[in-house]
Amino acid sequence: MGLYASFRPIDEDTAQSLRDDPEAIERLYDEEEEIEDPADLGIVDVDKAWHGLHFLLSAIAEAAGAGEDAPLAQAVLGGDPVSEDEDVRVLDAAKVREIADALATITEDQLRQAFDPEAMAAADIYPDIWVRDGEEALDYLLHYFPALAGFYRATAASGRGALLSIG
Repeated sequence: MGLYASFRPIDEDTAQSLRDDPEAIERLYDEEEEIEDPADLGIVDVDKAWHGLHFLLSAIAEAAGAGEDAPLAQAVLGGDPVSEDEDVRVLDAAKVREIADALATITEDQLRQAFDPEAMAAADIYPDIWVRDGEEALDYLLHYFPALAGFYRATAASGRGALLSIG
């Protein structure tokens, strides 16, 4: 077991229904269970790489002089919480587009340069593999980055917002 992150495109009506009634998330999860392949709903799963990706993207944003509100720093843990449970968050279509544009500028070399296993361990970045696995841990993050960037690119192109879920 562990904490996994998934990203799902949603329209503004769905986003508003979640803001109005956080219990509506259960209906979305029920819908996912009825679908053979979650990718059919546009859902992208980044496994346990979510926190490491957040660290790398935030480090790149910080190095560029941007803060935690920068689109790169919002790609994984951004948006508005659906309820007091911060593990489910909603991003509107405008923010999705900003994030997609920012992610499109990121190179593998930038991600490699931002990778700092000791700093990640000191910051308690989940999962606790960075120092132990070193280059293999970086490869794990590099494997999932294109899926994250692709999710934002496709979702922005469709004009939809996003639902971020960690659990």
